[in-house]
Amino acid sequence: MNHTPGPWKAIYDGDEELAISAPKGDPDLRCDSWQSFAVVYVSEDDGEAGLEKAAANARLIAAAPEMLSTLEYLVTRLEDITDIRLAEEVIAKAKGEK
Repeated sequence: MNHTPGPWKAIYDGDEELAISAPKGDPDLRCDSWQSFAVVYVSEDDGEAGLEKAAANARLIAAAPEMLSTLEYLVTRLEDITDIRLAEEVIAKAKGEK
């Protein structure tokens, strides 16, 4: 199964969560219409740092499609077999194959 196509972005709702969202329809149309598919909640246990930590987590999640495609590209450029295997393991994990 494939993941939701990127680009993704984190959208703060102004309250207790950040929505991870992808464009509705064709992302090549550069539309301003976004559909949420995951949520990062702001932890009350972290006090003032809760929003900052949630925002950092949301940004990391939102960058996932670009990180995966970059890693897949870099695997084609690697020469050390150990590096290639490590990168391939991470790619498999990201795709749910491992």
